[in-house]
Amino acid sequence: MKLTLEEKLECVKLHLNEGIPIHEIARTKGIDSGHLKYCVGLYQKWGEKAFKKEEQRRDYSRELKLNAIYRVFNEFYKVFPIKIYSFFNVTFS
Repeated sequence: MKLTLEEKLECVKLHLNEGIPIHEIARTKGIDSGHLKYCVGLYQKWGEKAFKKEEQRRDYSRELKLNAIYRVFNEFYKVFPIKIYSFFNVTFS
């Protein structure tokens, strides 16, 4: 069963404020307890803004994504040199 952001927040608050065990909330709501633990962690780190829809989506350009991949590969292959750039058929500057 998929929960809305508000329902996830409600479940997290039930656990943190009421002291109800995660496995009990997960069983009554019909969700995975591991996912609920993840949601509790998000709430503890980011607060309620972790469950606000408008702040969740970010649009990244193709160029920005490719540059990030390039930086990761560049750092990784300094340690483990493998020629993989041709696999992506992309040229980087």
